[in-house]
Amino acid sequence: MHLKSLKVFCDIIRLGSFSKAAALNGVSQPSASQLVNHLEDRLGVELIDRSRRPFRVTEAGKAYYEGCRDLVQRYESLEGLVRGLQQSPGGRLRVAAIYSVGLGQIHRVVEEFHTKWPNVELRIDYMHPDQVRAAVLAGEADLGVTSFPEADRQISVTPWRDEAFALAVNPDHALASARQIAVQTLDGERMVMPQAGLRVRDEIDRWLASHRVTAKVAAEFDNLEFVKRAIEVGEGIGLLPGQTFVNETFAGTLVRIDLVDEAGRPETFVRPLGVLRRRDDEVSQAAENFLQLLDRHANDSPEPLPRAATAGSKDGGAAQAATV
Repeated sequence: MHLKSLKVFCDIIRLGSFSKAAALNGVSQPSASQLVNHLEDRLGVELIDRSRRPFRVTEAGKAYYEGCRDLVQRYESLEGLVRGLQQSPGGRLRVAAIYSVGLGQIHRVVEEFHTKWPNVELRIDYMHPDQVRAAVLAGEADLGVTSFPEADRQISVTPWRDEAFALAVNPDHALASARQIAVQTLDGERMVMPQAGLRVRDEIDRWLASHRVTAKVAAEFDNLEFVKRAIEVGEGIGLLPGQTFVNETFAGTLVRIDLVDEAGRPETFVRPLGVLRRRDDEVSQAAENFLQLLDRHANDSPEPLPRAATAGSKDGGAAQAATV
């Protein structure tokens, strides 16, 4: 049986979804389903009970998955070793990261990594948070940098840094002259929000509710870039991790206002960032080096990037919508 079919099968089980596994492997959902049908016909057993929603993996399917997972991982490791020998004596490291911790957050890490280990082929892919996790689970990425990371039996988390939220406003807004404001000031204000259903939106809603603040949602988007643009044109104000709009405050298109409680004490509403990896994978030396650099730069003060850096990156960091 072709290893591609085994990988698709493993991804279906690992992700709990035919559609996600199909997307990761560049095939259609019907094709992924057909691959499983062929496997079941070949083995003469049912691997996945699709009569239920969500589907249930049979005992035979669980046993087959465990064996196939080892085969696929060993084959991918072999491919990585051979590619490393052919393309770069230092090997290869694949990192998936959410857009909003892209160039502005790990730019210095990437630059230092290239300087210290020029023979390692470092690839950074920026994507949606769900895609980051899926890429790590499927073995498409060695490490995944994401917000509000969660560990489970398949994924381990290495905490990286906490980013304090701040208020972002248009320079012409009535609040723009304030250096700090009490959270309660936001009650009734028109706010631009991350899209409902995103983890960051859930946390913002929960935090505002804890302060008895009711915001009027003026607009909502599934990425930070659009949130920032909407605030810039005066659609409303918004809560954003301070590090994500350094360039806009430097350019004068947004104003940052720090948040305090009613007694004037700084608020500690943060977005935690962390690094995901599969528990059953050995951590390569390149990955260890990358994690050490991340840790070393965890407390770096944010600084605006040169215009050329924000325009694109040889590491897959072209200026794209900054998904939260």
